[in-house]
Amino acid sequence: MNKVCLSLSTTNDWETIRRLALRAEELNYHSVWFGDHLMGGGGLAGHDNRFEVWTLMSALAPQLNTLRVGPLVLANSFRNPALLAKMAASLDVITNGRLEMSIGAGWMQREYEAYGYEYPPPAVRIRQMEEGIKIMKLMWTEDKPSFKGRFYSINDVVCDPKPIQKPYPPLMIGGAGEKLTLRIVAKEADMCNFPGRGYDRFKHLLDVLREHCKAVGRDYNDIEKSLFTGVYLCKTEQEAEKQLKKVYETLKPKTTFADWLDSYRKRVLFGTVEDCIKRLKEYNSLGVTCYILRFEGGEHSIHHEEGFEQFNEQVLDEIK
Repeated sequence: MNKVCLSLSTTNDWETIRRLALRAEELNYHSVWFGDHLMGGGGLAGHDNRFEVWTLMSALAPQLNTLRVGPLVLANSFRNPALLAKMAASLDVITNGRLEMSIGAGWMQREYEAYGYEYPPPAVRIRQMEEGIKIMKLMWTEDKPSFKGRFYSINDVVCDPKPIQKPYPPLMIGGAGEKLTLRIVAKEADMCNFPGRGYDRFKHLLDVLREHCKAVGRDYNDIEKSLFTGVYLCKTEQEAEKQLKKVYETLKPKTTFADWLDSYRKRVLFGTVEDCIKRLKEYNSLGVTCYILRFEGGEHSIHHEEGFEQFNEQVLDEIK
């Protein structure tokens, strides 16, 4: 059975976040996911008024009974990996094993600089992430591990209590770097995620991952494939294009509306209910079993409840 998951922005609309998470639990969604950003990054969800993701998950999770919670995805640079391992273990215990763990190398330079973080080149950030993953796994599975790397070290560190999930919460790595990131996915991840890429690019990245798995001796089928995408359901595309024109005018991107709309349509499940079902099944044919969906619509809406409920009524049973 496929996992259907809800993605919610960490915008400071607490009551909406809480209400939609409870609704997702009622509908037997698998999990709810939140971005790890301290500031907005542009696009439909590019708001600056955000909660910090670990604080948000810690407040929300005890109000849920079955719905799992996860960050999509953590920026490795924001937290020391030893502290991050401790935080994840603690929340996994508090939620009785309902934490989904994910991490990426970080990407939004404006955010790094605003908060005073160093922003090294991509290859450095990716290798930092790899060391961080090694430290977290050691702390989740060993009693007093030590590790000395190029970027991080631990010395006889204690991480108790250990996560409830064994050997540790499922680990997703997010990113699409073909040479470095996908090789780390092949070596370390339980799940991969390539957000906002479109079908053709997604298929290509899976082919690259398959080759990395061969190179490192990993069974490609052991890595769960997830899709993170926006969903914009509409009765007619003409109607939706009128609404998106208002979004375009608000965002003021440095491109024509036609080019911006073409890019948006590739990144998002955009169209009628029938279009949405067809495209989701295309991803399913590639081996995707986990769908993390952000519902968009209206004039710059990032929590589009009408689209969410339409999906629940007309699409959800088709892809579970």
